[in-house]
Amino acid sequence: VKALNTISNNCGFTWVTPMKCGMIPTNAAGLNIVVYCDSNNNINEIRFESTVTKRCGLSDDIYNSFPNLQKLVVNNLNDTKISQTIYQHPKIETFIATTTSGSFIIDNNSWQQMVSLKYLTLVGVVGTIPTFPSTLIEFTIEAKGSADLVSRVPIEIFTPSLKTFSISFFTKPTNQPIVTLKDYDFFSKSPSLTKFFFYFIGCPAEFDVLFNPPSSLTVMQVFGLELVNNTFPSIHQVQWDNLNILVLNAMNLGGKISKEFFYLKKLSIFYSTSNLNLQGQIPSDFTQKSSLSQLFLRDTGFDGTLPSDILDKNLKILDIRGTKIKGVAPDIFLCLPNTVFTGEDVNYKIQFDIGSVSNRSPCVPSIKSLTNPIDSTTYSLLIEGTMLGSFTPFTLVKMKNQLYEVDLYCQTAVPAKSISCNNPGIFGNGTLTVFAKNLASPLPSATINFKYSEPVISSVTSLKTVGGRITIFGANLWIGSAQANDGSDYNYIKLVKGDGSSVSCTDINIISAYSTLSCILPAGIEGGLLVVSVSGQKNIDAYAFNYQGPVVNSFITQHNNLIPNSKEISVTITGSNFWNDHSLAQVSLDSVECKVTSINDGQIICLFPATPFKLPEGLLDLSVFINGQGAFKYDFVSMVDPLICPNNCGESKCDPIIGMCMCEGITFGPACSLNTTESSNKISVINNRPTLMITPSQSTNETTFAVSLVSIVEGSTEIILDSWSSKSINDYTTEFTYTGDQGQAVFVTIRKNIATGKDDFITYPTNSYTYHVRYQASKDSNVDLPQFKIELEPYPYECASFPINFAYPSSSASDLRFFSLNTYNVQYFGRTPIKAFYNSDNNTGTLTTSVVSNTGNSSRILVQLNQYSVESTEFEFDFTTYANTIPREPVISGCVLPTKPINVEKNNGWKIGVGIGVGIGGCILGAIIALLIKQRIKLEKTQSLLNKKLKELNSGL
Repeated sequence: VKALNTISNNCGFTWVTPMKCGMIPTNAAGLNIVVYCDSNNNINEIRFESTVTKRCGLSDDIYNSFPNLQKLVVNNLNDTKISQTIYQHPKIETFIATTTSGSFIIDNNSWQQMVSLKYLTLVGVVGTIPTFPSTLIEFTIEAKGSADLVSRVPIEIFTPSLKTFSISFFTKPTNQPIVTLKDYDFFSKSPSLTKFFFYFIGCPAEFDVLFNPPSSLTVMQVFGLELVNNTFPSIHQVQWDNLNILVLNAMNLGGKISKEFFYLKKLSIFYSTSNLNLQGQIPSDFTQKSSLSQLFLRDTGFDGTLPSDILDKNLKILDIRGTKIKGVAPDIFLCLPNTVFTGEDVNYKIQFDIGSVSNRSPCVPSIKSLTNPIDSTTYSLLIEGTMLGSFTPFTLVKMKNQLYEVDLYCQTAVPAKSISCNNPGIFGNGTLTVFAKNLASPLPSATINFKYSEPVISSVTSLKTVGGRITIFGANLWIGSAQANDGSDYNYIKLVKGDGSSVSCTDINIISAYSTLSCILPAGIEGGLLVVSVSGQKNIDAYAFNYQGPVVNSFITQHNNLIPNSKEISVTITGSNFWNDHSLAQVSLDSVECKVTSINDGQIICLFPATPFKLPEGLLDLSVFINGQGAFKYDFVSMVDPLICPNNCGESKCDPIIGMCMCEGITFGPACSLNTTESSNKISVINNRPTLMITPSQSTNETTFAVSLVSIVEGSTEIILDSWSSKSINDYTTEFTYTGDQGQAVFVTIRKNIATGKDDFITYPTNSYTYHVRYQASKDSNVDLPQFKIELEPYPYECASFPINFAYPSSSASDLRFFSLNTYNVQYFGRTPIKAFYNSDNNTGTLTTSVVSNTGNSSRILVQLNQYSVESTEFEFDFTTYANTIPREPVISGCVLPTKPINVEKNNGWKIGVGIGVGIGGCILGAIIALLIKQRIKLEKTQSLLNKKLKELNSGL
């Protein structure tokens, strides 16, 4: 603290209190005064300088208080000596000391004790150059301008570590240097040297010591040497290929400079001034081959003429005063401000003797060409002509269209001849003006007309008739939303209709500059031409735009979405883009008009006239046209099939998926004109089969209907089930059990349902029967696609096949859903299973049922579980009797019929049936599986709908 206070007192400032690392003074704003510490809070850097009221002085011992000091910066000192403790400090790496009002003496030979010193800068010194440590990386020393300096070249610092060497002695020393450049090969000792600055008036030297600098050297600046041999070398004598800056001033150089020196590729700055005997010429191909940006040849013997294109490429600073170069000033000179010629401009200086280089005329810019066409893909504009300004800072370019005037960001490509400007994207047409900023009033200028390419619409997203935001893709659109929405008559998007009227697309949002935008169109039905105007320019190629055509989602009728046969019905069509005008809408089903009675954008209601059933499947095509745009749905609408729903099911509904009328009264089935009937039953093993025999109570004649499980098929093996045991569960339920030779087990449970109810498979009505089958494969054995054969045997027998009706709603022979048989005044009705559990209660599989035989004595059906690796499964049928309002007399005369008892083997009849069943099961297996995949959703719906509707329809039974 004491040492820091000593520094602040000497320099006239005050530290903040309490003192801390990073502190600055309280009364020396803007000065480089600060204290830094290392991670251990040891002071390792001090910077300070004199204030305006007091010059800094240094005592001899204050630096003993900072043993960890690594960097010391002291500016504007007022001392005559540097403290002993500084150049004996073992840890200082960076030492910078300057003085402007006085000087300080450095003639002390103990600087080598600074064993850590790497960066040294001393400005304003006098005395004898001491011996410095060899650890230096950067070395800069500058003598007091007019002071006497006993000088020498500090050859000891030229080591492989040295990168910067800069020494300046501005007056010739009283005594000759102890070491001269001709006595020491310093370049070879410093292979890492990058900068060599040697200002040493009167220092004896051989010129060739500068010929071969290390390849790392990029800057070589030498002043005032007294050369033994002063002839300028040839290009082959030197290794200056890596130099960026070369300065050889006031060295009494002679000879002639070869033009190849101007072509050194890396050389950017070349100074050779105050060398009156140095001869040469600026080559005519200077601009094409030279990389020079600064060329100083003042007070040399150069002659010749100035190339007219000398400023066309890189050169920005040129001084040829005091030379014999003559000629007419290039055009670019004529358009430059006078500050460039007087040297007042910092970045551009063109100085020459007025009598030698003359101006021939005033600056008169002229534009010959402008980039054409200009569109959104044009990144830059190229302007070509003569006297187009000069360098970039002295050239101004403006563009003006109907709405805007903007300054362009430009760079001179070839000064006075070509200018490259960023495309401002203002579009439209107007004028472009180039100004030469040469301080004349008014500024010299030239103008040319411009025209951007018209906007282009390549595609537009579709839009519903309710309106909304569309996206437009194209080119030459706006760069920003503000310009597009300026509300002027020059920037807009409109939909122009056929009658000439138009609507605006508002709230324009630029998604991608020039190419993609969106805007909002109002609701509408009539299309037209989409017009985009960008700064007054419209798209030439008209873009035809239409609102979206009608979209049909669903078709609804009160008859379960079906069209009844030969009966007028109101139809509701839902969708979108229907608009709201009756006169613009046409709806038809298979070319039969459905007269529109109500319409809005999302719904059409029309009246369809009485129309007969369309063979073969009753499928109708739907077409909806709105203002000439149509939507087509082929086979979209179904009619009521009279085969499965006679008389349109009366006042009830036909379900085409389940394939029956879903009656609203107390009945259900293939027609709603039937009434349920009481029946008695016999449940027992008849002819070695578990048999349900139903006898209707109201039958006017003797008739029965028997159902029994005949066999199972495991793979290709049929197993006749002919050995059963039975047990009564209750008064209405009996269970039968079969055990096979291989350990298979089959369980049949027959139940009479005395009331409406449901189980895991179906909802059943009152006075119905369920026939439940459960199968267990043999132990350690799985079965693929197991099949079950069921025999249906009505009585009386008939002479021909029974006229039993089998219902296939999906038109597939393996999709039997129910069957019915009219005998006398009774109808027998049964539902086949479509769902099964397998392997566990959590696995649900599908069943397909097909008819394998139908004779005058019986019908046989085959039930297949469509699953592989089956260990167990269960499913069930159900049966009901109805009172038939249209009696049918069975055909029992004219042939010889079997007599009771029933369920007697039928010789070849059963065997043929079995053969057919196995054949069907094997041959169409692939087709059945394919059909099941397509029908799975339909089958699941069938079961759920059937259960639901049966529950609803039989709730009163």
